[in-house]
Amino acid sequence: MVYQLETRLRGLIMPYRPGLPLDEDPAGPKAQALLDRWKALIEEFTGGNQQIKEGMGRAWQDSDNWTPQMKKVREPFGDPRVWEFIRKAGQAREAAGRG
Repeated sequence: MVYQLETRLRGLIMPYRPGLPLDEDPAGPKAQALLDRWKALIEEFTGGNQQIKEGMGRAWQDSDNWTPQMKKVREPFGDPRVWEFIRKAGQAREAAGRG
């Protein structure tokens, strides 16, 4: 199931990755649509369970301690610009009162 989520997240960000953090307004429609799809995948994977979401967050924060095989899973997501862009898109949504 983790690999299925990884594959789907990879498919979600890879088309955007080269220019995403540099070319798109985090509050703009493309960024917000990407955030919607990102959140939908996380919701699907966690079943909406907040504890699972928090556990996933802690696991990713500790990913430097993962096994070499698991580190390969994170490689496409290792670009901090992608994470920063997703974070900024979320902040823009909250600032607009659409949290």
